[in-house]
Amino acid sequence: MDWLVRFIQIACWIEVISMHVNAQSAPSPKAFHGSDWQNWDELDLQTRLSSRLDATWVAQGRFSSRLSNPAASVLGADFNFEVSKYLVITPSYYCFAFRTASGVEGHGHDPILAATVFAKYGALTMSDRNRFIGALGITGTEDFWIYGNRPRIDYQIGPDSWKTSLFVWDEIFYFSNHNDWTRNRLAIGGRKALNERTTVNLYYQRQSDGHSSPSVINAVVVLVELRLR
Repeated sequence: MDWLVRFIQIACWIEVISMHVNAQSAPSPKAFHGSDWQNWDELDLQTRLSSRLDATWVAQGRFSSRLSNPAASVLGADFNFEVSKYLVITPSYYCFAFRTASGVEGHGHDPILAATVFAKYGALTMSDRNRFIGALGITGTEDFWIYGNRPRIDYQIGPDSWKTSLFVWDEIFYFSNHNDWTRNRLAIGGRKALNERTTVNLYYQRQSDGHSSPSVINAVVVLVELRLR
């Protein structure tokens, strides 16, 4: 059980950092302070284009306990270029549609550029993703940009043949239209490869945002990765 104790210690450490970030970016008085439970379902179709380049086709639906459903839907693609075993560069493009708390429907699109660095220590894999997101053409909003930073820790359970791990990550976001760090996402869960082509991720995610409505989203996320080639 040493692996479980160690993982819980890591999760608590990241939670302390998350609480500090949330204290720095407390919701504004104008924000809707209600919370919502949601289910985020995602399917990723992965294709190997070359020895260093993977393409991932992404489809996601977000379903709310309070808002009209689907609360949001996302379609997009990631292109993961492995510069080395320590660095991956990922340009992406997403289109999305959403419904606000008042029932208004909207849409937009996000060009994204991300860089993720990795380090491995035995059963632990540590990574840090930095990404710049262009928030363009969003209904009723002027264009702006977002910066996100996400440290993540994966802990392998059992031998390599199990293909099972636990993970925890925390992502903070800077919004240019608010000139502030306004959003935080914390996640904890597990990842299991069922076979050579299918991997399932199941995790809990908590999002807090001083300028969104609702301001807190508790989500159960089911992410299925299918490798086509």
